[in-house]
Amino acid sequence: MRKVVTLGLCLLALVVQGQQENEKLHYWSFFLGLETQSLGIESLDSREPDEATVVPGRPGIGFTTGFHYQKKIWRGISFRPGISFSRSSNSVSFKQDGREKYYFNDLETPLHLIFTNAKSGFQPLRGQVILGARFGWNFAENATDRLAFLNERAAIDLGLGVSIHTGKFIICPEAVYSHGLNNLHDYSDRPYDYLVGRVVRDKLAFRVLISMKR
Repeated sequence: MRKVVTLGLCLLALVVQGQQENEKLHYWSFFLGLETQSLGIESLDSREPDEATVVPGRPGIGFTTGFHYQKKIWRGISFRPGISFSRSSNSVSFKQDGREKYYFNDLETPLHLIFTNAKSGFQPLRGQVILGARFGWNFAENATDRLAFLNERAAIDLGLGVSIHTGKFIICPEAVYSHGLNNLHDYSDRPYDYLVGRVVRDKLAFRVLISMKR
């Protein structure tokens, strides 16, 4: 009887060890999704916001795609850097001068930490919290005769997602909010420069990541 119990404990230890090794696997992800972007424009005009000379339009809708690399660094915590490309546009209203549209073709490097409940490590469905930062560059021409924006962008990201493990694949629907940190207003002696202060870009992305375990 003692031998049977000992053998059973050895087999259980091997199974647990195998599961722990599987949890340490790293993998690449491809993602595709929709992204909305809003412009936050600080008005230096003395009038009410609704009557200000420079007013941002409604959030623009675009798409986002890219790759991530994810690796577990500690129990319940993974590090996930990546490269993403997104395309969107926003309009700005200039009172008495009509509207201008600004385009944003962003190449970005997101650096995220992924937090999951360690107790759900072997479950096929796992919730996750996404926290990190991103740095990007807009390759589109986004300057007009009235106002210009800088190309670089830094932001902090916060998101929620679900990790669905199905065999060799992992499918992760996610929602990630990206809050712009740096001032994008390019003071270049344009007509509306002295009516506009700080300008930031905030994004909200709904995307699906598809991964294959290695």
